[in-house]
Amino acid sequence: MVAINNSSNEHSIDAIEEAVWRIQPGSAGCTLEDIAVSLGKLPEDAEAKEQLLSRIARAADSSRRFFYKKEKDRYFVKSDFFNGAVFVVIPEELEIEGGVLLPGDRFAPFCSENVFISEIDLMEENGSSELKRVDFECDIREIFSFHSLLGAETLYDFIVAEHHGNLAFLNGERNAKLTLTAFNMKKFYAKHAFTSGDAIVVTVEDYDNGIFNFSYLDGKKRNIAKRDLWIDKYSAALAEAIEDNVEYEEIPELLAEGFFRGGRELFSAEAASLDEFIQLSRTIELRPDDNGTILAVRNDDAGDECGDIDCECGDHHHLHTLPDGLSLSSGTVNSLEAILHETGSTLTMNELDAFIFDSFHASDYDTDALYRRLCGALKFADDAQEASFQIMFEERFEMLQDHYDRFGDENIAELRSNILELVEARLNFMDAVKDSGRDIPEKELKILAECSIFFNQLLALLHRPGYNPQDDDNYQQLLDTLDVMAEKQEETLQNISGEK
Repeated sequence: MVAINNSSNEHSIDAIEEAVWRIQPGSAGCTLEDIAVSLGKLPEDAEAKEQLLSRIARAADSSRRFFYKKEKDRYFVKSDFFNGAVFVVIPEELEIEGGVLLPGDRFAPFCSENVFISEIDLMEENGSSELKRVDFECDIREIFSFHSLLGAETLYDFIVAEHHGNLAFLNGERNAKLTLTAFNMKKFYAKHAFTSGDAIVVTVEDYDNGIFNFSYLDGKKRNIAKRDLWIDKYSAALAEAIEDNVEYEEIPELLAEGFFRGGRELFSAEAASLDEFIQLSRTIELRPDDNGTILAVRNDDAGDECGDIDCECGDHHHLHTLPDGLSLSSGTVNSLEAILHETGSTLTMNELDAFIFDSFHASDYDTDALYRRLCGALKFADDAQEASFQIMFEERFEMLQDHYDRFGDENIAELRSNILELVEARLNFMDAVKDSGRDIPEKELKILAECSIFFNQLLALLHRPGYNPQDDDNYQQLLDTLDVMAEKQEETLQNISGEK
């Protein structure tokens, strides 16, 4: 970390972060100067003042507490915008029949990223108590439509963290049932003779703590024309955010940004539900990406990078022809990420890319050796799927090699190597657990998922174009957190294996 010379600690990282969190909600928002003033006397030197404001901006962005309005150069507290917001949720027939409501992706944009989505609190409007949570068994195909906006990787992490029994599905047992946390809605559904097409209108009571209340909405009274108009307005706001290259770590954050840009008029009982929106929007779509799935602006006239306009994959690493003698696979061949998931591997695309870059840094360009090291234990559906995966793996290796910046990579290589040691320890351990048929306790699964998410986020940060740790004021804090996560993972693996 670069040393900062101050005569006092008033401008330290800790002081700046505290100042960021002290900012109170307000409709007028705040400027960086407003935050700086709370730190005490500002530097008189113009360059020193600019450096301080730049550090405050980074702290404000990394806190994920604010929306930023560029044209006004002001920051707005997310909770101030979302508290009191109204949105629509339409339970699926599966949920109505089961007497439950699954949170899915429906609530994620409307509460803090620090709230685990199945731990939100939900109560009926004018009700005296929160709804009780129950375990609900289901098939991934039954619930994917209203979990898809979590994003592929987040969804898999969510499934792991929800219940230890879900490991069977993640280990490639295609017919394995999932157990997810749901809210008990039996009394509510019975009271309103709830049927398919009916909805609930949800109000955000407390954004930071994920507290919501809801009321009944008769599906027959919904105005479809107004719903469709709402879809167009929200699509336009989201498209603006996407085209402005707004940085976000998860899809729900981008959805929240879309609401902010569209304004509070989008909070309406006449709105579409998020599942309706992604199905009906003529502008916005979910699209496969090297790191999972992303929200993108439709371009119906453009072909993909492989030059095949009729290709449905949208991914130029997709395999369009199979080797001679091989039939189409009975498993998925859509992408590396999809096959990794189906085989039950916990290897992510961020991690795969990092291993490839690590090989380049060591001047090791043996694709076969790296493939055997990372993927030798994968259980493919058949030879066709394995052939597809291997070809896509080699294509990705070659593509990253073409873009490899050895000079820039020197800044991050050592840290990346340390992270990959932790990742490989997890991969090997999970392979051993899978082979043994043992179950991992839910508590330990959640800890491993937490560690995995952090390692992936840190790898993604390191591989951002132009990233240099020496320019990152939060770098030492990241290293400290990495040490903590490394200890947590090691202790958890020892607990599971009985070594401790």
